[in-house]
Amino acid sequence: MGVFAEIWESLKRHKLRTAITGFSVGWGIFLIVVLLSVGNGLGNGVKKEFRDDAINSIWISPGTTSVPYKGLANNRRLQFTNDDYEFVKQNLPDYEYICARIDRWGAQDVTYGTKSAGFSSKGVTPQYRYVENTEVREGRYINEDDVKNHRKVAVIGLPVKEFFFPDKSAIGQRISMAGISYKVVGVFFDNGGDYENRMLHIPLSTAQMAFNEFNKVHRIMVTMGNGGLEESKVLEKDVFNLLAARLKFSPNDPRALHVRNNFENFKKFDDLIVFIKYFVGFVGIMTLIAGVVGVGNILLITVKERTKEFGIRRAIGASPFSIIALILFESVFITFFSGYLGLLAGVGLIELVNSTVPDMGFIQNPNVNLSIIAGAVALLVLTGTLTGLLPAYRAVKVNPIEALRAE
Repeated sequence: MGVFAEIWESLKRHKLRTAITGFSVGWGIFLIVVLLSVGNGLGNGVKKEFRDDAINSIWISPGTTSVPYKGLANNRRLQFTNDDYEFVKQNLPDYEYICARIDRWGAQDVTYGTKSAGFSSKGVTPQYRYVENTEVREGRYINEDDVKNHRKVAVIGLPVKEFFFPDKSAIGQRISMAGISYKVVGVFFDNGGDYENRMLHIPLSTAQMAFNEFNKVHRIMVTMGNGGLEESKVLEKDVFNLLAARLKFSPNDPRALHVRNNFENFKKFDDLIVFIKYFVGFVGIMTLIAGVVGVGNILLITVKERTKEFGIRRAIGASPFSIIALILFESVFITFFSGYLGLLAGVGLIELVNSTVPDMGFIQNPNVNLSIIAGAVALLVLTGTLTGLLPAYRAVKVNPIEALRAE
């Protein structure tokens, strides 16, 4: 009788016990695959939430002072100007990109020929495209000459282009917004979603005149280069201190400026996701260990029940290695086969969810990479082998004479 036939006969004698133990092993692998996939999906979801803006960006808006400072009363409403922006731009020690923005809240009527629709708009400086992760699909973006010369040019979002110019290029066409004619110089796509794409970007200086916001800036945005959380906090503090000195408010006033540190926010979410990944991996591994221990218990019972058989084998000349191999093969067979089924079930469930529920909100594209799967299979084979060592050792130590006397 071959080794695998003997293993099969042994497993058939303990169907229920083998099935329960195999289920424990398979369930452990299933949990590892599913929970790690969900953890990766949460990580993808966090990245999607932050894809609209550069992760390493800091956004600063004026607020209201909450403490008196150098003879100035509190509750002063602060306002940024072009000069404030230029001051920060010239004096900030280390940054990657810096830009300014002015917003026009609500949709405005935009027309081209007989077509008309409501779209939002922003006045921006050239480097805003890098802070906002804006991809230019056609033409160009706003440049320094546009801002310097108050040019009436616009870069339009992809939905705006598709509405007005579905069958031709938008570059060079003229559209009207709030009674002002703008020449389209580019088409952009923003990862932030439909709202960010149903938009017109025009030069900051032009927007200030068109929106009747002369010399005003609503936001200053800056990005750092390579660096971590500590570097982002230093950059944030540098911007805050520069504006505090220029606008004369306390550098310790928490309400004077509204600061959004995207890197800090991303790091908080990313640390949480890492913790979740480790936790769910720990749960899956503990479940797997419980199943593997069950395999060891089954084999110990098997060795005890087959004591007489092993004694006869030894008496007729069976080598210790052949008995060890039989026990180890049985251990590896249970763990590998059960784990493989759990692996297939886990991957199958994830693929089914991905194909039937493409958008799951904060969980995006849950998946587990091949290296994790390969590691799980290798772990199964290793634990299956180790689990079988003790029962195999006991089987080899069976005294043939004593075994033949066993009932």
